Amino acid sequence: MKRFWHAWILLLTLLGCVDPFEFQVTETAKVLVVESSLTNERTAHMTRLSYTFSLETSEPEPASGALVTIEDGNGNRQTLQENTSGVYQTDSSFAGVVGESYTLHIALDGQEFISSTQVLPVPAMIDSVYGRYFELPSTEDATNELGVQLFVDATATDNSGNYRFERVRFEAGRYLLNPACILKQASDPIEEY
Repeated sequence: MKRFWHAWILLLTLLGCVDPFEFQVTETAKVLVVESSLTNERTAHMTRLSYTFSLETSEPEPASGALVTIEDGNGNRQTLQENTSGVYQTDSSFAGVVGESYTLHIALDGQEFISSTQVLPVPAMIDSVYGRYFELPSTEDATNELGVQLFVDATATDNSGNYRFERVRFEAGRYLLNPACILKQASDPIEEY
């Protein structure tokens, strides 16, 4: 009988809270957003600059006209060129050096922004890459959406035992939405989804 009353009180509590919360954004601060990555590949490394935007706007405003440089630990600077509005790239022959420290410098509208110094980490050794077929219920109708989940088994090469996320780029004439890669130590079990 006691369980019945607990279940009844829980049910009433859950059903009683249905008032929607209406909120209004009165003002959105204009803050610089920086998206940047550097690898040890010889390629054009990209830095994207934009500004925060309100919920009523569908796309961010690009931050154009900046001076963007990457400085290594020895004081050498690589200047990025703006190829489209808000998108800055290095020369395609530029590559980061594993173990070297780098700092991103941005000069824009009379202000200077300097990132914290980051060390380019040792890449993880990929042991295997495999995919699994899956079906998920559609959010639009009663059918199932078909797809493939990609998994990467890798071993940390720095023997630190630390986990870190790795960016994965796919080039196969097609694009994948939300690709993800979680690196685990070789001794960790594979999780089933």
